[in-house]
Amino acid sequence: MAAGAAGKTVLLAVDPSGGGSEGDYSAAEVLDMETGVQCAEFAGHVGGLELAWLMTRLATEYNGAWLVVERNNHGSGVLALAETVCGYGRIYRQGDKRGG
Repeated sequence: MAAGAAGKTVLLAVDPSGGGSEGDYSAAEVLDMETGVQCAEFAGHVGGLELAWLMTRLATEYNGAWLVVERNNHGSGVLALAETVCGYGRIYRQGDKRGG
């Protein structure tokens, strides 16, 4: 478990990008829900499946963090991969029960 995450409710917010190797970066922030303190961050040029694997591993490391992925063109794919391929179950859902 990540340092300082034990017993904490943590959120992992992810902004996927479709910018390719020379475009925008995908980005993520790990936040302590009680204090709002940023625990970690990620930025990189990665594809959807790689991003899903990275984010679910990071969320698992941070006390089974709530995974909140921006549901846009690329985010919908990352959400589906995180849940079905990576098997991550703690995904934020809106009132319509869709992830993101």
